[in-house]
Amino acid sequence: MEVKRKTMKYLGWPRIISKRYISKTIKIGDNKGVVSLNIWDKVKEVLIVNNSKYDLKILDNGYRWVQIALEGKHFWLTAMYDNNGDYIELYFDIIREPHFDDIDNPYCYDLFSDIVVTKNKDIYILDEDELEMALGEGKITKNEYDMVKKTTKELYEYLTDNKDYVIELCHKYLKELERELS
Repeated sequence: MEVKRKTMKYLGWPRIISKRYISKTIKIGDNKGVVSLNIWDKVKEVLIVNNSKYDLKILDNGYRWVQIALEGKHFWLTAMYDNNGDYIELYFDIIREPHFDDIDNPYCYDLFSDIVVTKNKDIYILDEDELEMALGEGKITKNEYDMVKKTTKELYEYLTDNKDYVIELCHKYLKELERELS
């Protein structure tokens, strides 16, 4: 288990044969960042995940992922949509601070813990066991561990009252970026 670097463009992801990508800078409230859209035109292999309740297809031909990274925030949001543009789920990676060295392709380091908002609007915290293992194996520091726990708690509480707003915001960006890409 290692801390993984993730990029918005998913360059070199062997699962992808062809895709379209667009990104732009945004401001949400006082927070500056980047929003992007990946349209996975052709994939080599479908991706099905198990969220401990059921299997869920999150990647196939024509699927779309909207990603949002905000300066100074310790989460990376991916909103997933199927090939009809129907909402699948929100997925929040808890991360070290995002990096915007290449504004067209920001990156982050994933710190194991995740939050999911399902299509039914249930909220789950995932991979806390991986977080514990990462701390025990020295892959993350105690300060990072504490930050992840704090960020996860605050984000979970925020989503409890604001998940509809976040889903609508992501859908707005999906439609906006699709128009700009065409």
